[in-house]
Amino acid sequence: MPAVSVNGPAEFVSTIPILLGFHPHRCLVLGSLHGKSDVGELLHVDIEEAARPTAADQLVAALKRHEPDRLLIAVIDDRVFDPAEPTRHQQLVDALTAGARAAGITVQRVVWASGTTDEAIWCTRDDHGTVPDPRSSNLAASLAVAGHVTYPSREALAASLEPDDPEAAASRVPQLDKPDSHLDRRQAVDAVCDAITRATQGHLPETDNDFVALGRGLEHDVGRDTALVLTVENPQATRELWVSLTRALPAPWRARAAVLAAVAAYLTGLGALADVALEAADRALPEYRLARLLRQAFNNAIHPDELRRAIDGAKRWATDEDEER
Repeated sequence: MPAVSVNGPAEFVSTIPILLGFHPHRCLVLGSLHGKSDVGELLHVDIEEAARPTAADQLVAALKRHEPDRLLIAVIDDRVFDPAEPTRHQQLVDALTAGARAAGITVQRVVWASGTTDEAIWCTRDDHGTVPDPRSSNLAASLAVAGHVTYPSREALAASLEPDDPEAAASRVPQLDKPDSHLDRRQAVDAVCDAITRATQGHLPETDNDFVALGRGLEHDVGRDTALVLTVENPQATRELWVSLTRALPAPWRARAAVLAAVAAYLTGLGALADVALEAADRALPEYRLARLLRQAFNNAIHPDELRRAIDGAKRWATDEDEER
């Protein structure tokens, strides 16, 4: 997702759900500012998690990887406007401000808000008002045309990766689990490449045969690695492919699709979708090593360019290994 220009605290708060993909609840949001007023990366963390003693330093270190010019801090909490304590979590804000200053990052603005929906209340130390409707922004309109959805909560976003029809997903188990169902190397690569080619043309899998063929293709490590490389090359077109496959396959087969959806989401600026996709992969196949490695990378706020280079390096290593064999 491209950097977004915001003017003032109210506009920043209204932009948060558009950039995250959902309306957050009782959380801390850090926005990196580049140039005059462009918000690039967002870090989102539960407010209680952010209050841990070491959390502020970890958050600043993670954000610093994206080399922000300045920092915006938003405290989203419906308890913000308790008359006895109008701006909560001041100790957390102070720790973040100090940590940012030590890292050479200026905190441009801190804003407290009761929520991110239309008519929620926001305030700074010297101003206050109501949040404008996030749906009315030019950003929201342009992303809606592109098919972007803003969910009412993180739970709703996570639910969007679950099967529309659990019985249909479960019915594919016999086809996926047949002893003779495994594809050889060439068949796996062909299945993956064909599905991705069709996705770039706007055609997603629709039939049981489509879903099963692609699920089998990803079972083969070479098919999975091919999908990973092609996802990095075209994350925008492949994201919906892997989301649709995650929703269509039962566990444990959906784990590999969910990991690919996470990579595509992360590379297109949808960190929250990447996060819930990895959670879906973990539920489907807890021992899946690639999901654990990506979780560690995402938790450390790896820059998308670093992720691309890492996957490209893995691709070259695999190619060299094949040549040696």
